This record gives sequence, C-alpha cells and structure tokens, in this order.
Amino acid sequence: MALYTVAGLPQQIELPVPLIIDLIPISRNTRSGAARQLPGYWVQHETGNPRPGADAEMHNRYLHNIPDGTWVSFHFAVDDGVIYQMVPVNEVTWQAADGAGPGNLSGISCELCINAGIDTAKARNNAEALAGGILKALGMSVDRVKRHWDFNDGTDDRHHCP
Repeated sequence: MALYTVAGLPQQIELPVPLIIDLIPISRNTRSGAARQLPGYWVQHETGNPRPGADAEMHNRYLHNIPDGTWVSFHFAVDDGVIYQMVPVNEVTWQAADGAGPGNLSGISCELCINAGIDTAKARNNAEALAGGILKALGMSVDRVKRHWDFNDGTDDRHHCP
C-alpha cells in the first residue's frame, strides 16, 4: 500500500494500486464545478461494459472525450491495476440518474470496471480500498455506501448497478 493524494480530499489515503489524477477541464459540461453537498454518499457503480479493453484508462478517455451536452460524469474508474480520478471528490458529478437528487448532488461516484479478462476480485478490492480510504478521511461510516440503484427508483434509467 502507498499513500496517494486525492483531488478534493484534505488528506492522503492508502491504496493498493496507483491513483492517476486526470481531471476533466472545468470548461466541459461533464464537470459541474459545483460543490458536492455534505455529508454525502459513496455511490458504487459498475461500468456495464464487458468488452475487452474497457478498463479504467478507457473510461477516463471516454469522459474526457464525451460530447458536450451529454450529462454524464463520475469521480473514479477502478480496475484491477489502477484507479483514475476525473473529478475532485468535493464536486458534483452526473451519475446517479436522479437529476438534482442526493445521488448526483452529494454522491462520490466510483465506476468499477467489468471488462473481459479483468481480475474481478482484485478490482473489487481496489474499489473497496478507495471507498474505505475516502470514507475514513471524510469521517463517513459504511451506512453512507449506496448503489446507483438506490437513487433512481422510478426513473427510466433504473438498472442493476452493481
């Protein structure tokens, strides 16, 4: 385990794999720049993308190149070898499909990669270490961990995740 600085977090956290911070420019509409509401939640997702090569780096590139007018963003993408951060944890992301609800406005969002060939257990361990480190640093308990599913009941975007 090594110590890493997380954008938007007041202290470093320990992680089992490298954290690469590659923030989306604030000029893009996928990065709100709005302050995340507190105390907040950890919102865990799965990418839903089983294609070979659909790892954390690919999802980072996706967010950096998504067309303007597409309101999708997330803080982290995690796979079995690396974690990418695209938005500071103290900013809003568009990931919970609940509009101006608590999932989007107060959630710290993590996409777990499920691509072909991934070591699923290791990827989950990496996501758990990231969640645990951030929750601890922010003084949040495990009852603040939610799924995408928990925030989009009754919406057209509701789906199992994870």
